[in-house]
Amino acid sequence: TYVVACRDDPTVQFVNSQLLYQALLDKKIPCRFAQYDKGGHGFGMKNNVFMKKEHWNEALKAWLIETGFLPSSL
Repeated sequence: TYVVACRDDPTVQFVNSQLLYQALLDKKIPCRFAQYDKGGHGFGMKNNVFMKKEHWNEALKAWLIETGFLPSSL
């Protein structure tokens, strides 16, 4: 499970992402928690300021390759 959360999200409380991540760790479920101070909610894959600055999807891709969910040739 790859959790991405921004502390300034006005829709989903950041603490909920922290709790989810801790629950995953407690159950020994492979996970990564990418935390950002700013980015809001629903930034997705849009070509916006957040994406241009943070490139969170590249970190996700690297994690998916690292865990074997994607082949390393991508």
